[in-house]
Amino acid sequence: GVIPGLDDRLAFGTYQLREKETPEGYEELSKHTVFKVSETGYITLIDSDPVVKLTQEGSGADQAIEYVLTVPNMKPGIELPSTGGSGTRLIYLLGGLMVAFAAAASFIRRRRREAL
Repeated sequence: GVIPGLDDRLAFGTYQLREKETPEGYEELSKHTVFKVSETGYITLIDSDPVVKLTQEGSGADQAIEYVLTVPNMKPGIELPSTGGSGTRLIYLLGGLMVAFAAAASFIRRRRREAL
């Protein structure tokens, strides 16, 4: 939502955005969002939770620049590590070739013993 009272230009300085109350059923941000307004009016994120994003709309030349600070509501859950992917195919292929080679070597060795 839009924060009331921030319709106009902010004075330059460093600001801290804190979450006063977390909606029920959602995770609290891991840290406060700290941003800086420069003397020229540009805004930069200094420190924030990784999910917080700052975007800029407008070029500033002919139109006003509007900054949008997005703070999504995150449902709690366990973040699972990324597994699998294309790298596992090579491992399976090499493992399959090793098994096939071992089976072929065993078969050839057995045939040679039977021939003697």
